[in-house]
Amino acid sequence: MNVQANALLEELSPLRFYATKVASPNPNIEFIQQTADVIAKQIAPRKLEFAFLDIPSMEEKIKNKDVDLLVAGAGRYRSNLQYGLRDIGTIVTPLQPNPNYAVGSVILVRGDNKEIQKLADLEGKTVAVNNISGFQGLFIVLNEIFKQGFNPDTFFAKTVPVGMEQIEALELLKNKKVDAAIINSCLAEASLDRGIDILKGFKIINERKVPQINCRVSTDVYPHWSLMITPSMDIDTLNKILVAVNSMNLSVNNGYRWGLASDYSKVDELYKNLKQGTYSYLREWTVKRIWEEYGIWLISAFLIFLGMIVHHIRISYVVQRRTAQLQLALKAQKKLAEKNKTLQEAFEKEKRIAGISIFSRLLAHELAQPLGGILLYAEGMENLMKKPSVICEEERAKLQGTLEKLIKRAEKAQGIVKDIRGFIKGERKKDDSLNLGLLISEVIRDFCELEDIPRGCIVFVPPSVPIVISGNYFDFEVVLLNLFKNSWQAVENIKNPEICVSLSQKANEISIQISDNGPAVEDCLIEQMKLPLFSSQTGEHGLGLSIVRDLCASYGGKLKIFKNQQQRLVVEICLPVTEAKHETQ
Repeated sequence: MNVQANALLEELSPLRFYATKVASPNPNIEFIQQTADVIAKQIAPRKLEFAFLDIPSMEEKIKNKDVDLLVAGAGRYRSNLQYGLRDIGTIVTPLQPNPNYAVGSVILVRGDNKEIQKLADLEGKTVAVNNISGFQGLFIVLNEIFKQGFNPDTFFAKTVPVGMEQIEALELLKNKKVDAAIINSCLAEASLDRGIDILKGFKIINERKVPQINCRVSTDVYPHWSLMITPSMDIDTLNKILVAVNSMNLSVNNGYRWGLASDYSKVDELYKNLKQGTYSYLREWTVKRIWEEYGIWLISAFLIFLGMIVHHIRISYVVQRRTAQLQLALKAQKKLAEKNKTLQEAFEKEKRIAGISIFSRLLAHELAQPLGGILLYAEGMENLMKKPSVICEEERAKLQGTLEKLIKRAEKAQGIVKDIRGFIKGERKKDDSLNLGLLISEVIRDFCELEDIPRGCIVFVPPSVPIVISGNYFDFEVVLLNLFKNSWQAVENIKNPEICVSLSQKANEISIQISDNGPAVEDCLIEQMKLPLFSSQTGEHGLGLSIVRDLCASYGGKLKIFKNQQQRLVVEICLPVTEAKHETQ
């Protein structure tokens, strides 16, 4: 019979016993290996197949049911309950005497880092971990981040995995390649027992006191690693394993033994908060989840939609009833339209009257200059004629020049009056094609002659490509003469006076800028210049800028007043580009 029993045992497949690789250095590795040795002796002659596996390999073994007995952390246990795992033991150590409160994480930063003082300061930082999917290596810390109100998925800017050698994480932190490092709880105390102070030069962030554990931690603590069986375990082998586990000598194992954890609720809560493990479905949208989370909103939306339908039916009825009323109202509206037409015609008349007002002001303002010149030259001629001597040739030439200027100014006054009359009659043309470069040059020449100033005081270089606009020559002459007059009043009493004129076109806008080297202008004065009838000159009425502004507006343009980098006044005329109907003047 014994021979037959041994033959049956030899035919049994080896017991598949695997343990998740432990981040080193870790005294648990030696204890797990001792456990494998004791179990191997207890189940002999049946063979034992034992190995340490990384997390992906262990997950694959569990899913494919290629494992009978395994040692893994509480996180791995609770995230694989659907595969029938059952714990039969939990590691107990002198530093972790309570199996329910045994493992946590420690967050370290450099001791000289003044920027990071608490957990919230790590947001957007780089952290070194042993494994990006590790329960103790990362998930425990992410749960603390979640409980403080942050998004654990985006909290760290970068997570750097270093593998199972946790010392490498500390080296990265020491060399300032990361901002923080996460290590397992009790690693520092176990290293200190061997005479190595791995915390030297570092400080712990978010440290808390947990009476059930004899180690420094930055997080909550969770159950220790578990010894688990799978549904493939037969009862006879299980009994032998239990005998082997219970028989392990405490003194031989330096206080390490197998106990049994009873509370895994905090582990389940962690996975639910992080939507990991058995709660990973929370990251996916299903009909059931949508109903559970948004059912009340869906019902509300349905009721609102139903209300809209009822409202639509009611509105349709009201519309039909009001249509008849509307038809009656259309007749009344027709009468109002006729009345509106009458009012519109009256408005146009008022508009024309307002235009006449503008040009009345213009007439009073602009005729003062040419008529003053006529009077001056007339008085000069009168004085020449009163001389008792006979007029010589030289005086005759002067008299001839004076007469020519007198005629020119009289013609200018006549042109102003003619243009105003044309406006009043509605016959004033504003669609002549004007070459602005030539126009500006002519106005500069006339202004210099009228004011008797050197041509070199006004600097203007016409653009190489003609800039043409549709308008009335007289309007632009009035605008430019007014602006030139204002600039000359600002510089006529300084040494080397200069007025600069520029003409440019960008896209659909034409710009004329006039600046001078007169005294600096205060900001408050610029704001006052934008008000109607303001003048900085004593005895003036402020009509000039008002006329310029109104004429620019009549062409759809605008007048800008500002300071340049030298704090000098700049006046800019901005006009839209238009097409002319007549030949260039």
